[in-house]
Amino acid sequence: GMTLKVLGTTFNLSAYPEDQTVQTALVEGKVELSNGRNEKLVLGPGQMATFENNSQTLAYQNGNLSHMVGWTQNKMYLDNTSLKETSTRLERWFDVDIHIVPESLGKEIHYTGVLEEKTIQEVLDALSVLSDIKYSIKGDQIMVSK
Repeated sequence: GMTLKVLGTTFNLSAYPEDQTVQTALVEGKVELSNGRNEKLVLGPGQMATFENNSQTLAYQNGNLSHMVGWTQNKMYLDNTSLKETSTRLERWFDVDIHIVPESLGKEIHYTGVLEEKTIQEVLDALSVLSDIKYSIKGDQIMVSK
């Protein structure tokens, strides 16, 4: 539902089918975003925008640009991020499936900080130190519990 026109730039686009929001962050250059109603936003360096799939709306987004493009430096920024959201990001980053048991645990635990660990096991070890969780890994399947 959204078109992104690259006008010579360095940018990050987070657009997963299961997410309700598409996020764009511009490091340098310029990008033009448009929706199905011919509404447009032009981003300059350091700006971010969101596109809401349901309403088809575009809007400038406040936030920290380095948090959105941190993956380029092998950093994951967490700002009161739930275990569920952290797990979703880790699944995408490391190509694994994370199952949280009970599911409610994913909403109960939150993290703030920067993860710079290089392997999924190192990340899970760090999260285990920060919160009351344990995990097991079998291939690309990970089980997280209390």
